[in-house]
Amino acid sequence: MRRKIFYTIMVLIIGLGSFSPFAATEAIEFNRHLVISDDQMFNPSAMTLAEIQKFLELKNSYLATLTVPDIDGAQKTAAAIIDGAAKRHGVNPKLILVMLQKEQSLVEDPNPSYKQIDWAMGYGVCDSCSLNDPLLLIYKGFANQVDKAIARLRWYSDNPTVFKTVGQTYIIDGQDVTPMTQATANLYSYTPHIHGNYLFWKIWQRWFKQYYPDGSLLKTYDAPTVWLIQFGEKRAFVNMSSLISRYDPKRILTVTTEELDKYEVGAPIKYPNYSLLKEPTGSIYLLVGDTLKHIDTMDTFRLLGFNPLEIIEVETGDLDGYNIGEEITMKSSYPLGALLQNKDTGGVYYVQNGVKHPLIAIEIMRINYPGYRLIPVDAVELENFDDGDMIGYREGALLKGSDKPTVYVVSGATRRPIVSGEVFERLGYKWTDVYTVSEGSLVVLPLGQSVDLSFKE
Repeated sequence: MRRKIFYTIMVLIIGLGSFSPFAATEAIEFNRHLVISDDQMFNPSAMTLAEIQKFLELKNSYLATLTVPDIDGAQKTAAAIIDGAAKRHGVNPKLILVMLQKEQSLVEDPNPSYKQIDWAMGYGVCDSCSLNDPLLLIYKGFANQVDKAIARLRWYSDNPTVFKTVGQTYIIDGQDVTPMTQATANLYSYTPHIHGNYLFWKIWQRWFKQYYPDGSLLKTYDAPTVWLIQFGEKRAFVNMSSLISRYDPKRILTVTTEELDKYEVGAPIKYPNYSLLKEPTGSIYLLVGDTLKHIDTMDTFRLLGFNPLEIIEVETGDLDGYNIGEEITMKSSYPLGALLQNKDTGGVYYVQNGVKHPLIAIEIMRINYPGYRLIPVDAVELENFDDGDMIGYREGALLKGSDKPTVYVVSGATRRPIVSGEVFERLGYKWTDVYTVSEGSLVVLPLGQSVDLSFKE
């Protein structure tokens, strides 16, 4: 038996109230037990050789023009040496770049000394060591340093009980440290000091922390392509229709190329939302977001009012990578989605493909579905639909409660507090795009990680 959902719509006028200073929100802080994750350390494909070289050039790094012998004796660029070591030992090139900066400031020093280059990773060096010691000279040289250091980090993982171990508590610099990841244990094994690992973390945050939450629309100053940030990746809109069918172009933020380069490239967004896509086999699909819904017959196609002139012919393989959703049949109701209102209670549902999703607040309806009209229906008709999940605010929406000054951005089905007005403006957001909503409607979304720019300097 279907579960009946009763709720009361909270009617409030959407508007932009006066903004007082933001409520205090805790900024991201260093967690000595978790410097980086294993996924961050062991990802050799995180940057290509070309991307490593471009990164060094963007930093105006001396390493961008450095060519020295690699471990095989061949003359190679610093970027090629970094790329080679990352692939040989299965680690993230970003890890090597951060260690080069932490140990000898090599990435950002425009005029490093020979000593900095020859002992690039600080491998084998100790406070009391003589760099002229014959036993130490075997580790001298840029390529040698990179390879030996990264090989050592890999060795720690291959022998996880020999040095620092995940879950084991150690007293380091007078404080307890319990590594939560193998990557963290490896870093403490390599540099057994809290401050050294704090410096590593701070550099990583400054260079590679992704500031723009999922749902953001970004473009650079010198290129027209608009990108959607989704699941930590950037997805290019292939054409304007694929963008405007999903998002308001007024939400596009302009950022530097360096900022956009922090995101891995995801699958492009080729077709407008609700496109009718026909494969060479004759199968026709309705595209809803990233999900393809097969239309079972042409009779269904005609019954539901689809227009044959709107069909887009695609090639074999063009639809690879999309999710496959529930098939559309003659029993499907509102395949493009509709807002239905109970004539008796005033309750509003978003209905699509025979499933009704309740909206607990009028603000959600107005923000998520500004172009939809309400369709009054009897309670009996609503009983024909299956119950679905409650609808929250759309990704990328900027919200503040009616009683508190904190502004949130909706990302990953959470509300992420923006730590200050300065951060809000530096991210390129506009105050006129913030919706003031009821405090009760905000709790539809769980609280997420704060949006902070502590290291964007």
